[in-house]
Amino acid sequence: MPLTSGFITHLGLHGWQRLELPLLCVLVRRGSMLLVGGHGSGKTMLARRLAAALGLTCRVYDATKTPFEDLLGYIDPASLCAGTARYVDTPLSARGVGLILVDEISRAEPGMQSKFLELVFERTLMGEPLTELRYVLAAMNPSSYLGAGPVDEALLGRFDVIVQVPSFAELAEPDQAAAIAAGAGMQADEQPQVGPLHALLELIEAARTRLPEVAGRVGEHARSYAVAFARASHAEHLPLDGRRVVMLARTLIAAHALIEAGWAWDGDDEELYRSVALASLPWVASEIDFDPVRVLSPHATAWGVAGGPGERREGVLQILGDGDSDRAMRRYLQLADRLDVVEHDRIVHRFQEELRRAQVKARTGPALRLLELLRAVQERSREFPAELVVRLLSFGRRLLGLDNDRDEHLVKLAATAGVALDLDDPRDALAARMALQLAVPRIEEPEAEPRIPQAAHHLRVLRAALAARPCGGGAPCPA
Repeated sequence: MPLTSGFITHLGLHGWQRLELPLLCVLVRRGSMLLVGGHGSGKTMLARRLAAALGLTCRVYDATKTPFEDLLGYIDPASLCAGTARYVDTPLSARGVGLILVDEISRAEPGMQSKFLELVFERTLMGEPLTELRYVLAAMNPSSYLGAGPVDEALLGRFDVIVQVPSFAELAEPDQAAAIAAGAGMQADEQPQVGPLHALLELIEAARTRLPEVAGRVGEHARSYAVAFARASHAEHLPLDGRRVVMLARTLIAAHALIEAGWAWDGDDEELYRSVALASLPWVASEIDFDPVRVLSPHATAWGVAGGPGERREGVLQILGDGDSDRAMRRYLQLADRLDVVEHDRIVHRFQEELRRAQVKARTGPALRLLELLRAVQERSREFPAELVVRLLSFGRRLLGLDNDRDEHLVKLAATAGVALDLDDPRDALAARMALQLAVPRIEEPEAEPRIPQAAHHLRVLRAALAARPCGGGAPCPA
């Protein structure tokens, strides 16, 4: 039976679906992966459960505490007399282990980090091959954590994939509930039993078998994209070295092999390449609060240069790659009646992704851009494909998040603020929702009653700001 997307949920990691593609690529290539995330986000749990699903032994090392001799073993003095160097295993030795997680790697001293470089990239220790080692994962807290500095660039450059792990707060409510249910009642040192996931093993083997044939067919396109991406990234002051460019191309080929082996990917090739690019870059581990939107411009340029279908129109490339999102939205609204369905979908996805990836405190701008688009769709619906209009309006209702439980609060809010709220107007709806959220006494108590006088003040300020934002044609939108 083919493995469908969502297998990572089978491991008990709810809300991690976007990590499936890069993780599978690492498994196919027998590569290495660096997980960047806060404490308690599930990085170690992923390593242990993944090893169980693959039928491998797993060992976790704390890079700040583990003496390197524990990985290597202690040298046998008798072997020195014979002119050789033979190491005696300890209970913590890396020999005979199938999957290793090096935890807290960014907190290790530079000298210790350099020792792990050989393990991560070559699967050797002091030149001795670890024949049974298949995968190396490492984990670190964000650079903003006290004592968690950046990873040495030489070591960072050896990881095929570097991904940000979602925090509990970033998960959707159903995923939060499922994660809590999966861990409720367990002791601190317990791990749910995860047996070998045969569909996963079959998929990895099938994709690995296809690698040579897929590389011969799509390798040129993947390499062309990777080179163009590196050149465009350099222009954006995001330099990539040659090894990283090679890794990017290899990961793209692995992604194609996975799809041909039966993995269910629900996007198109452009989205596939963009997702791999975002997971192949080192800056999430080396820069505090790195903004993934900066990658959109190099990606759009590379996709056009590499000959991606449907991306030849110059205006579309400018929209997809423009780092100024307000300008990109204005360009889109000007081109709307000249684009086909595929181009509309890709551009709208660009703005939805920007909102999804934004930090909580920085979501107002992306939300307003999407609301501007919703208003334009309502007023100029004939310029947009009918299916897109329906999807966007449905998305708008979900985005605004209004429900009947807030009706009483909204009535009180409108009366106190002395304004007439039109909740069918996306800008009024967003302003009212944000005003109520800002007026909740404590952010960690989402069920608490909002303070209506404070909400009224926030509403007046937000409505004034929204009214000053231009609509598609450049004129202010009516309040």
